[in-house]
Amino acid sequence: MTDPAEAFTRITAEFGDLHGLAVEGHAGDQPPECIAVLAAEISNGLHRVRELLACIHPQWSANK
Repeated sequence: MTDPAEAFTRITAEFGDLHGLAVEGHAGDQPPECIAVLAAEISNGLHRVRELLACIHPQWSANK
């Protein structure tokens, strides 16, 4: 992807998804296994955001 506007749009969508995961994790009755899955999904989402940020600004390249 080379279009910064498209990357930014995808970043904001990813943050929306991450927000949903965070809200789901706020339920006090979640078993540890569920929390572990939610944490992994949040981690994966943050990695995707970093990759998209690198499309906008090379300073955020995942290689650093």
